[in-house]
Amino acid sequence: MTSQQEAGQFERLNAILRDLRSEHGCPWDKKQTPLSLKKHLLEEVYELFDALDKKDMNAVQEEIGDVYLVTTMMVNIFREKNDTYLVDVLNQLNNKLIRRHPHVFGEAVANDAAEGLALWQSVKALEISNGKEASIGGIFARVGRGLPPLEKSFVLQKEAAKVGFHWDSATDVLVKVDEELDELKEAINMDHDIAHIKEELGDVLFVLACLAGSLQIDISEALHEANNKFLRRFDCVQEELAKKGLVPSGECRKEMEEAWQVAKHQEISK
Repeated sequence: MTSQQEAGQFERLNAILRDLRSEHGCPWDKKQTPLSLKKHLLEEVYELFDALDKKDMNAVQEEIGDVYLVTTMMVNIFREKNDTYLVDVLNQLNNKLIRRHPHVFGEAVANDAAEGLALWQSVKALEISNGKEASIGGIFARVGRGLPPLEKSFVLQKEAAKVGFHWDSATDVLVKVDEELDELKEAINMDHDIAHIKEELGDVLFVLACLAGSLQIDISEALHEANNKFLRRFDCVQEELAKKGLVPSGECRKEMEEAWQVAKHQEISK
């Protein structure tokens, strides 16, 4: 497909969205705002992740389209008040890409991906210090804007580690994990104050994000894989229950636990 064909399809998408937002368009589309579309963008991105993990290329194509749809709808809503909005967005993006790749568009040299990333980070840091980017938050400027809380914890500790504020090893972090778990147990068993329990649970989750960073494991990917593992095993639970003419319910918790152990054993033995 030529670039002219691609541009034609983008213009077709924009025309469709303008019709949907017009006086005689769709009531739901006319009601949307960039803020209301946030949750839909997040959902579409995670659906794209899922399709990529499953290596389902047909689904990947569809989900990339859905991500384009939500972002293009956001742009169109902003463009209703500023007709140069998309031009401004793309111009800013293109200029940033050129600035942050001095090894491609300038005289700097990067012999591998690590050196390329280091150059990107150094230019970004310089831009923050010069005020091209928001400096609120010091080393945490621009961190976590819109990130889900667990991913934000992971990124915060990663940024802190860059300036030496971190535990020396995963073993040291595990000591802190045990400490925070003990405090959570104490809050549950002794306090019964839900606000205090929530605080201690938050501390446990945050320090687990620190552990993931110390082990150089992406906490989002780890949790995503754990979710998929749970779904796989619970599918087996339902199959085992069905063989006995049962369905998941509180009345057959014993049978569900037995079926879960069967599913777990089957996965481990593969």
